[in-house]
Amino acid sequence: METIIGKISKTCGILNKLKYCLPRSILLNIYSILILPYLQYCATVLANCNYSELISLFVIQKHAVRNICKLKYLTHTAPSAPYFKNLHILTIFDIYTLQVSQFMFQVTFNLLPSSLVTYFQINSAVHSYNTRHLQDYDHISSIITAKHLKKLRHSVYKIHYPLKLKQ
Repeated sequence: METIIGKISKTCGILNKLKYCLPRSILLNIYSILILPYLQYCATVLANCNYSELISLFVIQKHAVRNICKLKYLTHTAPSAPYFKNLHILTIFDIYTLQVSQFMFQVTFNLLPSSLVTYFQINSAVHSYNTRHLQDYDHISSIITAKHLKKLRHSVYKIHYPLKLKQ
């Protein structure tokens, strides 16, 4: 985690120096090439880290967005959501939600290897009686500790189940 933060911080420093001589489109391309792959490649793994580490990664991501938008240094007190939306950039939390949703889509339609599909159980495989969510992948084991709540199985339930309710 520290190495990823270090590499992204160095790239933010480069963006800070280049924001005075390059247009926004090129700065956005540099962000997409040098920062975004680190955020996308390991977003699911990073979400299992401490929340404080994710916040520090999000702060660095906001710093990069401020550099792309050519904002002044003390603009960090303003809300950053409009800048992310204007640049069409997802935050680290949004990237994680997207990747977990894509993963559950692949689980639901059996597009993954069987070892990953069996990691999640359909309620109908656990209960022999009729339940309200019989065909959902929301069966969670009874072991709930702080360590287990960070695992993918529990975060999938927190993200996937509210999306099913919105349908």
